[in-house]
Amino acid sequence: DGGSLGSFGPGRMVKEFDNVVFNDAIGVVHGPIKTQFGYHLIYIKSRSE
Repeated sequence: DGGSLGSFGPGRMVKEFDNVVFNDAIGVVHGPIKTQFGYHLIYIKSRSE
């Protein structure tokens, strides 16, 4: 899947992901974001309301 997480709602991932995915700009690479699993780059492709 190339790292794609697909669609998910708030509270389904670790809080560090939620903070970025549901609040930051769409179409931008965010990070590195540190979680208990390591460091991540997050690209928000789209967001549904």
